[in-house]
Amino acid sequence: MQKINSSIAKRKTAPLSAAQLKQLKLDAKNVRATAERKEVTLDKWEENDEMFHATHYFELGCWLFYYSARIYSPEGVADRIDCMRRIFEAGLDHLNYEFFSVFDFGERQFDTLVETGDAEAVIDGVRKRINDSWEGQNVRAAFKYMGWPIQPEGINMQQEHSMPTKCTHGISFCACSTCNRSQPRPDTDQDLMVFRESRAASTVGEQILKYLGI
Repeated sequence: MQKINSSIAKRKTAPLSAAQLKQLKLDAKNVRATAERKEVTLDKWEENDEMFHATHYFELGCWLFYYSARIYSPEGVADRIDCMRRIFEAGLDHLNYEFFSVFDFGERQFDTLVETGDAEAVIDGVRKRINDSWEGQNVRAAFKYMGWPIQPEGINMQQEHSMPTKCTHGISFCACSTCNRSQPRPDTDQDLMVFRESRAASTVGEQILKYLGI
């Protein structure tokens, strides 16, 4: 069984050069200009969505940039495990193109994490991160979203069935990792604002309390 590289897994910040970090920070400040430089087409909604993720998930984006090339190596299962667990622990259950223009990580890269012939090893490695912590519960919610078993085969599933499947924030378009995933995509500017704010709040407990006015 492959294990996560402990030295990398313990790092809070991605091991990027000063020049790389500086460029990412500049790109994150102006997603439209970055997309045009890279010849990426964005509509207004996509631009706002990428700007939101570049702002609220910048450190995760740095990790995605770091792993964007490393995940393709046949021997890179440990990298794929660590990349996926960081996505899930951040409260995101899948990726489309939210990080593409700035961090070069999109839907294709996300799918690659489990499409290199070692999906079982990757999933098993990430599954080990499920626990009672905030991050561990985010991983649990992501596994449910992906339809992956919470426990390996042969393990008693009673604990999984006892876990709540919805939060009680009562926010329209809430992006909390435990909320109902069947909600429609926000269409109006006001709904988009609520969606962004709720997603940011879902990753940090203090932000949730602040957003709800508690």
